Amino acid sequence: MNNTYSFKAFVKRLLGLYRPFGRQFTVVFIFVLAGGLVTATYPFFYGQLVNMLSTQRYTLFFWFAGAWFAMRGVNTLIVMFREHYELHKIDFRFPEFIGRMSLEHMFNFSLGQHVSQHSGIKRSILKDGEDSIHELGKLLIYDIIPIILGTVIPVTILLWISWPVGLLVLGGLVTYLTFLVKINKPFVPKYIRFRKRAQESSRVTSDVHSNRELVIIEGQEKKAVSMVADERRAVSDIGISLWQWHHRGFYAGQGIILLFNAAAVFLTGWFAMNGQIGFGLFVSLVSWIGQALGELGRVSRIQREAVRHYGSIVRYFQTLDIEPEVRVPESPLLLASYAADISFNDVVFSYPRRSVPLYKAGMLNKSGDDEEKHVVSGPEENGQAKLPAVNGVSFTVQAGKRHAFVGKSGACKSTLVYLLVRAWDPQGGSITIRDVNLKALDFRELRRHIGIVPQQVELFDTTLRDNILFGIDDPSKVSEEELRRACTIARVAEFADKLEHGLDTQIGEKGVKLSGGQRQRIGIARALVKKPDILVFDEATSNLDAENERLVHDAIEEASRGVTTIFIAHRLATVVNADTIFVFEEGKLVGSGKHAELLQQNKVYQNLVQNQLISNRSIE
Repeated sequence: MNNTYSFKAFVKRLLGLYRPFGRQFTVVFIFVLAGGLVTATYPFFYGQLVNMLSTQRYTLFFWFAGAWFAMRGVNTLIVMFREHYELHKIDFRFPEFIGRMSLEHMFNFSLGQHVSQHSGIKRSILKDGEDSIHELGKLLIYDIIPIILGTVIPVTILLWISWPVGLLVLGGLVTYLTFLVKINKPFVPKYIRFRKRAQESSRVTSDVHSNRELVIIEGQEKKAVSMVADERRAVSDIGISLWQWHHRGFYAGQGIILLFNAAAVFLTGWFAMNGQIGFGLFVSLVSWIGQALGELGRVSRIQREAVRHYGSIVRYFQTLDIEPEVRVPESPLLLASYAADISFNDVVFSYPRRSVPLYKAGMLNKSGDDEEKHVVSGPEENGQAKLPAVNGVSFTVQAGKRHAFVGKSGACKSTLVYLLVRAWDPQGGSITIRDVNLKALDFRELRRHIGIVPQQVELFDTTLRDNILFGIDDPSKVSEEELRRACTIARVAEFADKLEHGLDTQIGEKGVKLSGGQRQRIGIARALVKKPDILVFDEATSNLDAENERLVHDAIEEASRGVTTIFIAHRLATVVNADTIFVFEEGKLVGSGKHAELLQQNKVYQNLVQNQLISNRSIE
């Protein structure tokens, strides 16, 4: 990951994003150039109008006045056609293109990176970056290029008509821009640190909003508001200091512009008073001076906007530069079927270490500069290295059989499933299917053949039908009969048929209109409609009441017949019928067999039973 970008590298990367719309931006530039040339003629007409009045040539006065208004009309038409073109070719199409590209890249991150890294920060960075790329393009076309044209064209005319005045104005431009570059050189890194601190603040705000139910239930509204307020106050304090410094530089720059503007007007007036130029030309020259130096008054504001966008875009590029931890090989192998034995061969895995700001570790006070200092957090505890999450595990999941993973929390049960779907890759050993290492496969194709029903089923705010068919590339290829069969096995039909619109009923955000048991059954139907070769149930009944647990259990029993199935479970209902139960403790496999065997021979399994992770009452 690139931590910094040189200006040259930044521009090159940015132009690469704009390149697909190069023709559209070129057309807009032509419109802007035409408008700039037309606007540069206005001072000529001002001068001629003064000349016509002073010499009492009233007929020519009206001709020049008419020509002036005609040029303004032409400029209005140029703007109208430009805006029409922008509306149809850029204003909506370009953000759509950037947003699609960002989302595609977001899904290039491994599943493990999404699980272990704060997604709210990534979303905020990408959204800010997308907006800034669009806004910087607009700033370039509508502000920066017009300022350049609005300065270069009048200065060129002044040098041609009166080179002393032109040189004085040119000297003002060079002086002002030199001052601006010098004073703003330290501003850019300060602003980038400010943006990083603001992103961290947005993470806290996002967490509070995401956990609003917990806040309300625990009666900690004041604490939550205080957390967010403290973060915003810290960001505000840094921002106030930063922009106060910037404003001082802005008004110093305005003083430079005013000084050179006055000098140029006095010089032009001196030429007029000495008869070297007429009053009409005096008016024209003063107008061109105003155009050239007046445009500089906008530079500081534009610079501030550009720096703001620059910081957001750099963070955006840095996010895009994050390398996926799991990759598809250049020539992945394709399996005819995934209904085969799955072997874990001496698998070793530790969760990735990650860096956190020092102030979050309690080692520094909050400030803009602290964002650059980090401490690594990872698998250590009390100064001692923790054992790997998976520590040399070997076993085989037989095709078409039912298997259960049991153990205390943190034993590595869910981690093994994450490794199976390649959320991460193991650091040691291998996982094979049909004797093929999973790393040699296209993990997206692998996942299409695995149906997973998690403890918390994720749902979209759309219809039951759309949610069930989400795992299918082309839902139109799923017949109504196949959909109905999946819904019947998953016991979805039992409640869907009672809804006003059946499977086409909107279920609300995250399925808010459904009960927990109904959401679980939708998850099972979603897995079944894929016709997977491998089924995984990750604590699918742990949060359900007795009635819903029975319905979901019945659905699981029917769904898992003849399919390679893995249950991650604590409850007896999903364990006693398993063909093989694998017992894990502290990342190691400590036993395997059927329920009755383990209950007689395996101490860890016996303790699980005694501790009522599997209740004694149910065993009897």
